[in-house]
Amino acid sequence: MQTQAVVDSLDVDAGVSVGTEDAIISYADMNGSSACIIDGYTNDGRTHSVTVVWSNDTQWFTIAGTNMDADEILAVARNVKKILK
Repeated sequence: MQTQAVVDSLDVDAGVSVGTEDAIISYADMNGSSACIIDGYTNDGRTHSVTVVWSNDTQWFTIAGTNMDADEILAVARNVKKILK
């Protein structure tokens, strides 16, 4: 069983949409911001998927992982750092 995590960021004005049907929704602190945790399965019902979504007031961040538990995804999310250009 292969695990995978995908990290993405968007301008906060762009908005974010994540499917939540039949998923367990919970919340956690993400370095001072509230993060939404969506724990469920892909549309075909065969692959476990966890997505964490949060904002730092200027950007939305999403981390989606397959075949990983919520604690693993949260550990990755809590270590996301801003890269200055």
